[in-house]
Amino acid sequence: MNAKRDTDGRAELSSLLPAPAQPELTADRHQLLRGHLMNEITDAARPVPAVRRHRKLGWIAMPAMVGGLALALVLGTGGNGATPGQAAGATQSAAVQPDGAGQSGGAKAPVLNAVPASAVELLGQAAQAAAKKPADQVKDGQFVYVRTLVSGVEYSGPDGSVATVRPLHPREIWLSVDGSKPGLLVEQGHPAAGKDGKPGRPDGGLELPPVAHPSLDAPTYRFLEKLPTDADALLKQIREASGPGKSPEHADSLAFKMIGELLMEQITPPAVRSALYQAAAKIPGVTLTPDAADAAGRHGVAVGFAVGDSRIEWIVEPGGYELLGVRQVLLKDGPLGRKGDAVAPSSVEVRAVVDKAGDVPGKPGDQGRS
Repeated sequence: MNAKRDTDGRAELSSLLPAPAQPELTADRHQLLRGHLMNEITDAARPVPAVRRHRKLGWIAMPAMVGGLALALVLGTGGNGATPGQAAGATQSAAVQPDGAGQSGGAKAPVLNAVPASAVELLGQAAQAAAKKPADQVKDGQFVYVRTLVSGVEYSGPDGSVATVRPLHPREIWLSVDGSKPGLLVEQGHPAAGKDGKPGRPDGGLELPPVAHPSLDAPTYRFLEKLPTDADALLKQIREASGPGKSPEHADSLAFKMIGELLMEQITPPAVRSALYQAAAKIPGVTLTPDAADAAGRHGVAVGFAVGDSRIEWIVEPGGYELLGVRQVLLKDGPLGRKGDAVAPSSVEVRAVVDKAGDVPGKPGDQGRS
């Protein structure tokens, strides 16, 4: 009975978190892999469906490093397992203050000096900060560029009980602003196979097809611009996109996942980003962890949602209320570690608008803007 519950729990978690990029996956599926950032957890026994995205994380507005500033890639030490009420009102360390505005030209939001009393309060503050930031000047034909540091968990074996934590590795993606041009995905350790027997790209990247019919599962920046800015209407649309016949708990899980993806591996217009934070605050069961670290070792306050034996957490940057990254926190002892351990972290290093797929902000000859 316990084995069945563990398998069911992994299957539910896998339905929420996208699989890692693999050479044999189709270009369409790679286009949907935004959320890797939702920790790239995959169940080898029961694969994640190829189409199930918002979003995504990748589920995608992150704290871009203005000017292409490099981060020291230091793995965080994991969670402390604190519950929301244990540190309410405690002083929040200001040691990590990334250049907060994920959008170009934006002023820094006020520093978060104290941990909010609840996830709802934190999400409300994040929504207010997002609404005040100016929108990027984005042109059709350009690309959203996101570079992340990602990890993940893979389950293998006859019963899917053998868990392996994949090492941290960089991932870069270029997404067409209006969907009219092919995008590009480059993920270390996952070189893409060439088509029709032809050699793959020298950089190991996979060309992503144009997005003729953008949706919550495969959004473009132009699609995101048209989403409702009313939180109730937006949450309703997100729930409907997850499909009918879901239990309330499963529907809430999928909504949390989809919002996370939309906030992460994309650039999201400020009014929509604000509505996404407000929509997340309306999901029953969201929790707050006062201190959490992303894959780069940056600390923030985490908003979480429990799925099976794990809690998926979005780590919010204390200076500008942007998402720093995502991690999985274990709620019970298991093959990945002990209760309270943080595994499968991710972090966003750079978000920018560039002119061509393959352009990287800060490199000679690049025309991109961060």
